[in-house]
Amino acid sequence: MADEYWKKTLTKCGDHYFTLNSVHDMGTGISEYQGVSFAIEDFGMSDANRLNGYEWSGRAVADCRATRYSNAESGGTWTDWQTGCVWKLPLKVSMWKFKGKWFYQTLDFINAPRTGVALVADSYQPKKLACESIKQ
Repeated sequence: MADEYWKKTLTKCGDHYFTLNSVHDMGTGISEYQGVSFAIEDFGMSDANRLNGYEWSGRAVADCRATRYSNAESGGTWTDWQTGCVWKLPLKVSMWKFKGKWFYQTLDFINAPRTGVALVADSYQPKKLACESIKQ
């Protein structure tokens, strides 16, 4: 399920990944990530949660060596590279399987109807970038 989330959220162009996102006072734009790695954190499951219908609970995490950001308000120019994953909070997303359905809880300010609300995984359809539309 984590792979599906990242395929929906990130656009891979060559060795780099891109997302459409909103950065505090910088407006809506594009973040570029270099040196991306992925991991799963399994939160484990209590007997009570299993009895209540939970089948799995954890978090999908993407880490990166460097990030930069560009937005229309700056004329599409890129910031300098910053160390680590700086500008995209949903690089950590909680997910769980409850009674056969997968859910995400994301801090995605662009694609989530309300930040922090659980989304049914099948209905999460974020706006995607095309590699050819990204100005380097």
